[in-house]
Amino acid sequence: MDTTFTDQQTKIVAAWLNDVNVAVYRALGTAGVAPATAADVVTNLKAEIISQLAISAYIQTLLPAASAAVARGTLGSTTVGDAVFIAANAGAAQDAIGGTATGKALLTAASVAAALSTLGARAKLQVFTVNGTYTPTTGMTACLAILIGGGGAGGGAPLTAGGQVSLGGGGGSGALVLSMLTAAQVGASQSVTIGAGGTGVSGASGGDGTYTTLGAGPLVRASGGGGGLFQGPFALTQTCAGGIGAFGATSVGDVKAGNRPGFPSWADSNGTPTGMYGLIGNGASSFLGGGGMSGEGSSSAPGYGGGGHGSVNPPSTAATTGQDGGVGIMLILEFF
Repeated sequence: MDTTFTDQQTKIVAAWLNDVNVAVYRALGTAGVAPATAADVVTNLKAEIISQLAISAYIQTLLPAASAAVARGTLGSTTVGDAVFIAANAGAAQDAIGGTATGKALLTAASVAAALSTLGARAKLQVFTVNGTYTPTTGMTACLAILIGGGGAGGGAPLTAGGQVSLGGGGGSGALVLSMLTAAQVGASQSVTIGAGGTGVSGASGGDGTYTTLGAGPLVRASGGGGGLFQGPFALTQTCAGGIGAFGATSVGDVKAGNRPGFPSWADSNGTPTGMYGLIGNGASSFLGGGGMSGEGSSSAPGYGGGGHGSVNPPSTAATTGQDGGVGIMLILEFF
């Protein structure tokens, strides 16, 4: 048998032996005062060991228990508690505590999926990225509709001659709208219209994003982002604003977070026929997706409701087109 101790084990054993030595020393009497009888030695030793090991009085009553039943009696357990202590398996313990069939099924479920099935779904999410129809799940009592409008396209930069620059700003993002609806408000079904992203136009302001709507009323509506504006051509330094988009009055719902404006573009001809400094404005990010960034190479903003990036033209360049805006999205969180 391997009897080699680690340094940590040696320290633990040494500390324990020290505690025992102190207890025995005190039990045999300190300061020259010896105990009267052998029974006093035992009593003193027990008290000192308990003191050294910091054992509570409550735990002391459990230590001498001859069996689990005695320990349970010391704890003051009920008949039900005793049954749980001695239960041979989980099923017996469930019976002892009066577990319901559902509770037992949860305790013995082989997987999380089985447990969730036993509980029954308490919420469900439906997601729409294209036009369609929202039909509530059976038993739905209320739902939270979350809508994002389509993003605006970036502005296009017009044709330039020598020594001229032109530019278009980034598109605005689609609005975020949240609304709580009851089953009665939704009814059997409601139409779903997903906002389209604005379309980029060559050498002109970008197109606006369109509404994302739930119902013909509509019950809920999120406005689209505005297209980026354009400027030029000019022979001077120019800055072009990004798209804005409708806000507040055109959206319908309990919470209307509005649109974010696109980033402006900037250009400077540097006083030469061919030179230019420039910065292309990015599209605004929506609450559920990113806006377009120059140089990413995609035809539309990558995120739901994101604005498209703008454009900048150096001297002697044909008209260019801003990036299309991102499509909207609708999420409906159902409660049962």
